[in-house]
Amino acid sequence: MRGGKIGETIITAVGGGMVQALKYVNPYKGELFLSELVQQLSGSRGDLPMACNFLDLTEFGIRTLPGLIFCALLGMELYRHYCTASVYVFSRCPKRIRWYRNEAFMILLYAGIFQSLMLLTVIGVTLLRYTILVDMAGIILFLFHDTLYSLCLYCITLSVNLLAVYFGSSMAYEGTAGFCLVLTGLLALGQNETGKNLLYFNPAAHLVLCWHTSSFAMIRKVLQNPYPHMNLEGSLGLFVIFGIVITIAGAVILNNHDLLVSDMESNG
Repeated sequence: MRGGKIGETIITAVGGGMVQALKYVNPYKGELFLSELVQQLSGSRGDLPMACNFLDLTEFGIRTLPGLIFCALLGMELYRHYCTASVYVFSRCPKRIRWYRNEAFMILLYAGIFQSLMLLTVIGVTLLRYTILVDMAGIILFLFHDTLYSLCLYCITLSVNLLAVYFGSSMAYEGTAGFCLVLTGLLALGQNETGKNLLYFNPAAHLVLCWHTSSFAMIRKVLQNPYPHMNLEGSLGLFVIFGIVITIAGAVILNNHDLLVSDMESNG
């Protein structure tokens, strides 16, 4: 991966942050705590926690669009080595794992830059309109939000790259994006008590901060609608595990895949 994508990443992050700040950060009295702002970015509406109805789920899906654009920008960065003439060059690379490790790290780095820049843009735009009251709980929630969403972007983007090896670029992205939208739609199961227990098994639910509880007392006080089985520390650990598993799976795939006969773009 080269630095050519950094400009597109910055533009997408800043643009997405501006839209989210203008559309979703709306305090009632002209000021809000940082902890409230961060929760609004993950589904809450003002002082109201995210519900599992059609409106809230649609809005939550719209909030994830900048991330899907990021995945479209970087989802083929690793896979590009499999296209046309590159397949013959890269198939003879004697150090695939080292190359893959560097590429995976760059995807993670770009995901972190994208998410952090988008959050900072939201805060910057909001400061031009309202007063943000910085609280310690808000700082911790900011770090949780930044890390959770960065890891999620990494997992999705790397998955697109790896799926493209077998199914081609268009099908890999469309299939992954569609799967993410299905997971968002399945959050509707949380409208009843039985469904709430199933939310723990849906990765999308772990991105809704207000549904969590925490080991930190100050965090528990500001979370709007925590479910007992959803824990911020646990969700963070879950995405770390997802990232490790997908990274290892990718190393195995690229180390064993026969590139000379698998140019999916030309059906070769």
